[in-house]
Formats: sequence, structure tokens, C-alpha cells
Amino acid sequence: MKRIFSIVIFLCSLLYAEKFTSIEWEPIYIYKEEAVKGYIQSNVKYSDQYSYLIESVDKYAKYFISSFEYIPVNPGEIYEISGYVKSDNAKESGVRMYVYTYNKDWGKISEKAGIYCGGTHDWQKFSKQITIDEGVSYIKPVFCMYESTGTAYFDEIKIVKVGEEEKNLVRDGGFEQVIKLYPDGWRIPVKLLKKGINGIVEITDLSVNEHLIHYTGDEIQGLTMNCKYNVLKPANCYLSSDGGSQYWHLLNYKKLKNSFVFSNERIDLGKQGENECKVVFTRREKNYMDRIHKGVNCIRGHHYFAIKNYEDEFLGITVSLDAISSPEKAALGSLISTSNFSKNCIFTIANLDNYSIDIIDFKSNWKEKGWFTFKIELTDGDSEKYEIIRADVEASDNILKERLSVSPVFDEDDIPLGYWKGLFGNTIPDVLKIKVNVKTHSPKGYEIKEIVKEFKKGTGYYEKESSISKKVVEPKKEGRGIVVHPYIAYDKNPEIGKRQIKEFITKIKEAKFNMVFPFAWLPRTEAMYNTENKYFIKIYPDWDPLKELIEEAHKENIEVHAIVCLIPEGDEELKGILKEHPEWALGLGKRGWLDPVIPEIKEYRINNILEIVRNYDIDGIHLDYGRLGVFQPSIKGAEIYKKEFGIDPSNLEIGSEEYKKWFIWTGNHLTDLVGNLSREIKKIKPNVELSAYVQGDKYSEEARFWEYHQNFPEWINKGYIDFIVPTAYVYDALRFKSWVRRQIDVSKKANPNIPVYPCLGIHSSHGSLDAKGTIKQIKTLRELSADGFVIYTWEALKYFVDDVKKECLTQDTVIPKKNIK
Repeated sequence: MKRIFSIVIFLCSLLYAEKFTSIEWEPIYIYKEEAVKGYIQSNVKYSDQYSYLIESVDKYAKYFISSFEYIPVNPGEIYEISGYVKSDNAKESGVRMYVYTYNKDWGKISEKAGIYCGGTHDWQKFSKQITIDEGVSYIKPVFCMYESTGTAYFDEIKIVKVGEEEKNLVRDGGFEQVIKLYPDGWRIPVKLLKKGINGIVEITDLSVNEHLIHYTGDEIQGLTMNCKYNVLKPANCYLSSDGGSQYWHLLNYKKLKNSFVFSNERIDLGKQGENECKVVFTRREKNYMDRIHKGVNCIRGHHYFAIKNYEDEFLGITVSLDAISSPEKAALGSLISTSNFSKNCIFTIANLDNYSIDIIDFKSNWKEKGWFTFKIELTDGDSEKYEIIRADVEASDNILKERLSVSPVFDEDDIPLGYWKGLFGNTIPDVLKIKVNVKTHSPKGYEIKEIVKEFKKGTGYYEKESSISKKVVEPKKEGRGIVVHPYIAYDKNPEIGKRQIKEFITKIKEAKFNMVFPFAWLPRTEAMYNTENKYFIKIYPDWDPLKELIEEAHKENIEVHAIVCLIPEGDEELKGILKEHPEWALGLGKRGWLDPVIPEIKEYRINNILEIVRNYDIDGIHLDYGRLGVFQPSIKGAEIYKKEFGIDPSNLEIGSEEYKKWFIWTGNHLTDLVGNLSREIKKIKPNVELSAYVQGDKYSEEARFWEYHQNFPEWINKGYIDFIVPTAYVYDALRFKSWVRRQIDVSKKANPNIPVYPCLGIHSSHGSLDAKGTIKQIKTLRELSADGFVIYTWEALKYFVDDVKKECLTQDTVIPKKNIK
């Protein structure tokens, strides 16, 4: 549960008219989409029509916007960057302007000309000169709201070369050429500058061509999709999904099962303007997530595209950071609620060796301007029945001889409710005729199945249409945890910091939380408590935040579970004990992560944790980073494996059978570390709980080791863990349901007696939630019978905690406990 800056490509980029044929401004980083907003507006400006607005409600949010083009420069030249800035209610001095410098290969060198534009003020001009350093070939302007709340407006941004006739090298520095915004587009920057690739394409429409697909033993045949796209900035390449991790999410609505499928397509960036291509689905990844299930399915997301040249050579992957940082929020998946992509990508999978289709369950109030509803039902070759959500449907009034509006019904998350709805006009027909055409790919090939049915006036009379809303009851027994980051939340001054802790505990008590998860130490060995570990860095030398937090929390009957970062010891560099023993570090001594294979490591880390158990009145220890990632072994770990099996794992080919054996062996040692830790904790204080944040179950059988070496179902099964906290950093409602259900099912199958508290990422590297989204996810967890939840983090939730409290945290609850039998 580390604090990771979310890197999300902001979709409201700009399209320019006439001579401004390329996009000139590019928002590049958003920390939290709901906490920071950036867009062109015309209400407040310094001159002409527009200015650029950045609005922040979270001081830790970071948002940058830069020019899209790189400005060529030469060493020794002098340039001046300037602009007009206005800020409202800025609480800190975080409104800034920069020039970024790049080498000849477009590699970033530095940030130059930091102009600090101060707090709240009316329009002011800020400027600074820079001299181009050796090695710099390109520059571009950047401005931002950095670690500040409030609103800033930017206008008339300029870069001019000093000593020459003034010419603004930033085209459209006043944002006047904007003619259209694209809040709903799926915009993909395609940048491989070292290979001469620098383009932009926008997916404007996706639609599965078939309504009904034949199912043949965990494969799908005949599934195709039409993709319309607009090349905004051409490049000599095309995008494809025919290998690697370029998969589409296939999700079953009823079973909430997620599978990944691959396809062939060619999104050609060579021709500017509107184009289209056919996407042909070819296979699925059998080891990842679930098998394909019959019933109503949808293409609900995409990971990333491969970039290929016209010789079909693989060049790289799309730099749409939204996609790279997270499959859960990637590309299409982040646009579900703002586009028709999901509705147009629904289809039904069934055995079509022999099948029939019928119109059933007709209901109507038979009134002028009234309604009628019905279902389209498929009976397949296995005599199983499924709904059809997409079809070409017509309803006609036999009196006025006109068509009536008919469409499938969806909830607010674009999830189909299984039936269709139509509306009458000013007359009530004597006979309502409904005609359905279903585009089908059966073993006979492509065909259109037609069904026609007539309903006489008064048939299926209902006075009131069924409500689609459902009430979720707030449980009396529910774990409610909140992660707090002391490094950010508490001042180093003891007087201020202790006051902040008291205020924090008061607020979470009012919000009905019953558990708090403070970090005890972080991946880079920063300790938030009074430790005797000589390898750790004491961040609070003058007071002990963990001690103060425990005291204040226990006054309010709130449990404290200290977060320890189990495996990292320096993260990206060697720190702590790894400085003395680099041979214990993963990545053959190059990565600041401990190798749990090594006996000395197990002893060292267990002693780190037992120090907290002995010295603090703690309720629990919570393991974060209890995973390894796709690393090479440590030098010592490789020696141990070679001595035991006669094979050097540092030379194994990734994906080979021997490589898999090494992965499983290493994962088993990680499990042993967790087991040993659990036993030692219980020896000292039997009531102290051990829990873990885990990346969740994606793979089947031994394949679950392939990504993190983290076989957490085994930890549960063996009783090492008192409760489990699987990640739930998923931001599309349907995929969230699917993901959470899988984690609950896997955990309860391993041991039905331990609580499962999925972790909601109010903001994370995968995305972010506002108040409405947080409330919805909490209610969804209750629908799925989760035992509670943990929220990451308080620093993000606090801005709308009152809204969440009012809606779904209205009463105190009892924390579920592990049921030992």
C-alpha cells in the first residue's frame, strides 16, 4: 500500500484549427484525477479568449502541463520563459513554471528556470532567463500546481531567444486556437522518439460486430470488432494486439469472471484523419484469470498496444501511461462511464450447435407515453438459457404505423439489467409488433436470426415499472480500516505532531472507523517509531508517532495495526543491512529488496518486527510488500539454490520449466518467512494479529507465483494470517465486482474462518475515487459479503470523508475476528 503517484494521461487535450494542425499542449501527469483538474476555460483570462486552469483540492496532488512540441536549441544560447499567472485561495507556494531540458535523443536532463509564482494574487507576470547547457538539444515549457491547494490560471506563456527579434517559440501560448475538446475520446500518444516515432491516435468508436457467438470448449470463434480511429498526429507505425501482454478484458456479467483475449488489428498512424479497422479475436491466455464462460459477456478494457513499423518489427509499447500503469484502469476501462464503448461491445456466448431465440416476460402499463418491457432469451444446444442484450430491435405501432423507441436497460455503471424497454407515443396500439434480428456466428457461419412477436393491447398489464435500485444494508459487524502515512500526516515538531494525531483519531472515530493502519517503516528504511535497528533511519528523532497514535486510538477503542514493509530494504537502491551485505539483495545484488531464501534475512526481518510487538501495545502487524516481483535471485540465494538443485537460477530463461521451479521454490521460502513470523509473534503476544496486504489472485494453480512469488492462499490455509487485505485498486464498477468476488472466493476457499477486507485505493497508481465512487465501492463490498474494507489513504479520503460517513458509515460496528476451530 505504498503511496504511488498516479500517472494518468489527461484526456481533454486540444485540437487546433488551420495552421495549428498538431496538438500544442499536453497535460502529462495527474496524481489524482478528482483532486486536480486542468482544462481550457474562458471565464477568467489575462487577455483574448482563453486561459489554462489548474484546480487542486489535495496539496499532495501533482499536475503538470507542457507544450507538446520540443523546441530545438543550442548550447550557450539564452532564452527567457515568461507567463501571466493568477491564483485564488492558494494556501501554499506551489504555483510554478519551468523549462525542461532534453538531450539530442529526447532524454530528459533537468528542470531549469524554476519560477515560483507564490500564493494568492491577481494576474502577475513572471519571467526568468536560462542559458542552454552543454548537451542540451531541446527545451519545452512546463507549468503546474505543485503541493498546493487552490486554483491557478496561466496565460500568454512565452519562450523567446534573448538578443533576437522577439518571437514566441510557444505556439498558441495564450490558448486561443482551441476549437474542440475531447472529454470522451480514448487518446493514445505513441512516442518512441529515438526511433523517430511521435504520433497521436484517438479511438473514437468500438463495436463488436456479432450479437451471438458460438462457444467451443473455452475458445471463442468468429468474434470480431470494428474500430474507428482518428489519427491526430501521424507517424510511420501501426498498433496491434497480437502478442505479449496486449490483451483485451473479456468479462462475464452474471458470473463476474474475467478472461483475457488477444486479437489481430492494424491501427495505422500513417494517414492523418479518420480511419477504421477490423479487430479479429484470435485466442485467450489460459493461465491468467478465469476461463471463458457462457452468457452475456463484454469487451471491457484493454491493456496496451504493441507499436510496429511497416516491416512488422516490434518497436515498443504505447506510452499511454493510463494503460501501462494499470490494466485495471487502462484505456477503454477508464472510459466505461463516459462512452458507449461498453454498450457496443456486449455479446452473448453459447453453444450454437442447436439453439432458439424467443421474446419473453412482456410487461406494459398500456398508457399514452407509457412503457413496455421484455426480455430476449436464448436457449442453446445444452438447453441452457441466456439473455441477449445486443440485437437489432424494432417495435411498431399498428395504428400510426410508426416505430417506437426501444433499447436495453442499463444501470448507472453501464451494466445491463437483462431486459429491454420501449416507450409508446400519443396512441396505444391495438397490437404491438416487436421484431428482433440477432447477428450470429454459429457453426454454420455468419447468419441473422429473425424473431417476430405480436402483443395485443392489455397483455402483461403492470401498473408500475419495476425499480432497478436496491438498498444495501449497513452491517453491524464490519472491519473498517484506514491507512495513515505518518511521514505526510504528522509534523516533526512533537507539539504539532501530537496535536495532529489527536485530531486525526477524533475524525476517524466520528467517521465510524474501528482500525487504523500506520506505517512503522517504509521501503527505503525510514522508521516512524523509536527503533533500535541501527540500519533504519529515524524520521521522528524527537518523538514517537506510533506510541502516540496507539495511546490516542485505544482511548477510542480503535485498533492499531502497524504496517511493515516486509521485503524492501532501500527499494531501488541498496540501503540498510544490504549496504553491508549486497550479496543478500535480489537482482544479483543490484536491487534494494531482501531475498527471503537466506536464513540470515529471515532472522533479521523477524527481529525487526518483534521489536514492535515487544515494545508497543499494538493490536496487529500488517505486512506490506510481502512480494518479490519479477527479479533475479540474490547472489547468496543463487548459491543456495545451486547447492540444493545443481542449477544456477541467475542464468535461467524466463518462462522455462526450470525457471518456474525456481519461482515456486522462492515463493515457498516467502511463505516460510510469513509462517515463522506468525509463530514468533504468537509466542510473545498471542492476541496480536498478523495480516497482509496482497496483490490478489490472478493466476491458476502454481502460476500464481509468476508475478509476485506471493502464494497468499497458502498463508491463509496454514493459519499464518488472521485477516487478509487483497488489493481492490479497480475503478470500473463491473471489473471491480469481478475482481473483489474472485479475491473473496479464493480467500474463503483457503480458509472460510478468516475475515477478508479488500483495500480501496482512494488514489493509487491505478486510479482514484471521489466521494461517489468510494460510497459505491463500499456498498458493492457489502453486496459481495466482504467482511469489511481498508481504505488507502486518510490523506486522500479526508477531503470528502463527511460525504462517505453520511451515506454509508452511520453507525459503530464490531470488528469480525478470525474464527479458530
